[in-house]
Amino acid sequence: NGGTGAYGNNFPLRGHKHDPWEGGTRAISFLAGGVLPRSLCGARSEALVHISDWYPTFATLAGAVPSDDANISGAVYPIDGVDVWPMLIGVNATQPRPITVVTEVSAIEVVAHSGGRVEMWKLVTLA
Repeated sequence: NGGTGAYGNNFPLRGHKHDPWEGGTRAISFLAGGVLPRSLCGARSEALVHISDWYPTFATLAGAVPSDDANISGAVYPIDGVDVWPMLIGVNATQPRPITVVTEVSAIEVVAHSGGRVEMWKLVTLA
């Protein structure tokens, strides 16, 4: 996800590793295998998926319950990720969360409008 200085070219994205810009945080992924519907083979998605979403997604596909709730000093904290499989295969077109934290200084808000129009707003607090 983004080269640095003279050792990488992130064009047309701005920034590099450790930056809040897309050149430092955006990464590509692919899906393959028998569980992927044939209608999606070769398809492209602009879905926003956080790294923490892969664990609950793969666990659910494997038939496991993705709950590794941590008990820290008596307080229970659930996992951060959500199952994004319904969104990836087109069953549910909406993002699983309204705000996705990208880095420690940036977040993306997804706003869905009637008629299927979607806006993504990025908040950068340190630029």
